[in-house]
Amino acid sequence: MTDHPQHAEVLDPEDTGPPPPMPANQLLLELDGTHSELTDAIAEVVRAVQDSGKAGSVTLKLTFAAAKLRDPAVLITPDITVKKPREPRDPSIRFTDDTGGLHRNNPRQAELPGLRDVNTPRRTSA
Repeated sequence: MTDHPQHAEVLDPEDTGPPPPMPANQLLLELDGTHSELTDAIAEVVRAVQDSGKAGSVTLKLTFAAAKLRDPAVLITPDITVKKPREPRDPSIRFTDDTGGLHRNNPRQAELPGLRDVNTPRRTSA
C-alpha cells in the first residue's frame, strides 16, 4: 500500500490500521460556513485587484486546540483575513515640539504680529 490515500490500493478488510486523514478540502467544507466565506473573500479581493491593478491577499488560518488534556479530540477555529489593495493616502505635515507633541504651526518659529487668516472674516465694529 502507498502512503497517499488518493493512490491507495484496494484495502484489505483484515487491515486494522488507522483510516487515512481527512483531506483538507473536506475539512473546509465541514467547518461551519468557512468554505463559503473563503469563496466570498477570494471573489472580493479579486474584484478589488482588478479595479486597482494592485495586489491583495486572502489568508486562511486554522487554529487547533486540544478539547481536553490527552483527549484525541481537537477544536478547530478558522480565521479568514482579507487584505484588499488600498489607494495611497495623502500625507499630512505637522511640526513637533521638544516633548514629541504635534502642532499645525512650527512651535520653534515666531509668529509675525498683525497677520491673520484670510479665510476668517474681518470683524467690523457696528
